[in-house]
Amino acid sequence: MTDQPSVIGKLPAASQRHKRLPLRYGLAVSRDIFLYTLLALAAVEAIYLSDKVITNLLQVTLQRQAGVGALALLTALAAPEVLFITLPTGLLIATYFVMLRRREAREFLIYSGFGYSTFLLVVLCMLIGIAGLAVSLAATGYIEPTARQAFGRLSFDLQYKAMREGRIAPGRFYEFGDYTVFAPPNREAGSLFIHQRLDDERYRIVIADRTQLVGQALTGSLGLIFENARAHEFLRLRDREGFAERGEPDPCPECRNAHPAMPISIVEINRLYGELPTRDLPSFISGAEEPGLMTTGELTRAVHTTPVLAEIAGRLLRGFLCFIAPLLGLLAFALTRPATLLFALPAATAAILCGGFFGGHVLKGLAPYGAATTFGVLLVVMVLATGLIIYAIHREQGGCVRPERLRL
Repeated sequence: MTDQPSVIGKLPAASQRHKRLPLRYGLAVSRDIFLYTLLALAAVEAIYLSDKVITNLLQVTLQRQAGVGALALLTALAAPEVLFITLPTGLLIATYFVMLRRREAREFLIYSGFGYSTFLLVVLCMLIGIAGLAVSLAATGYIEPTARQAFGRLSFDLQYKAMREGRIAPGRFYEFGDYTVFAPPNREAGSLFIHQRLDDERYRIVIADRTQLVGQALTGSLGLIFENARAHEFLRLRDREGFAERGEPDPCPECRNAHPAMPISIVEINRLYGELPTRDLPSFISGAEEPGLMTTGELTRAVHTTPVLAEIAGRLLRGFLCFIAPLLGLLAFALTRPATLLFALPAATAAILCGGFFGGHVLKGLAPYGAATTFGVLLVVMVLATGLIIYAIHREQGGCVRPERLRL
């Protein structure tokens, strides 16, 4: 038999066919799935980032008087936020359409005519899934936490850039911690107002010419300097509900707001310093161990705590979804007929999304029972799900080969 061209390329000699054809063809299919996955990721990321820029980042950037460069950097740092959704769904959609196009081109029909089993497609999808698993673990374990920390720090720096430089935009409130700073429109010197909560019973109103944020965010040491300040300290008035709860009579129900509150002290000083407590800083600055902001390496050193255990299990679950996404795409492709064309892919996508949503909640509920229980249940579910999908593909292997004359 001589070599002849076909829809899968030039066939090699019969003695070499079983060695070279699967590898060459598998690489071609993998390349197409990779390209389709990139297109799906780009499409979903574009939709998400467009919405985030319009509804959030653009407004925040304009309010904080930042430039286009800051907006672009914030947008780039926000991109990894949806990788846990876009990566598995992208792999699933890419596998589905690549396989469907090749089936309708009768490639798999010719492929099976040379004695190749559809089991090779399962192996190929598992190899692609392993690559997706590795990418997911790297993204959720290192890229996403690092990007979230960088996003938070940049947002924090932009928020207080004007205050750090000593210039307050008129008509704007600046709130952080126990402080609220406000500059009225068309203000004159001495009309910058600062409200400071001292404790549950006392608060302070400061009128100053200028305020400046000092300290370093990375060290968690921040404070405010008020220049030419006049500080008025007040006692909080207890509301009527407070008297009723304690069974005390209201001393003056008719005249509660008849007279303004009088300050208990007034201090005038050239430079007044107020420290911002560490507890009021965001967790990425104050050093608080929030699991979502920690890399996987950092989490493994604190796996004894329940939140950390739940976070690690959640990242493993997202990686597993990337592993089975190509297999689910192959199953949806095998089940695709004219009658199921509109349902096969949406059903597989819904399975991925539901697995991520409900699986994450189940793992959080299992985390208090310890690492052995949590990871044991996760491992059993992973093995069973993979086995059931492969079994279903084997049952529907005829659908992997037989063209259905679908218009794509």
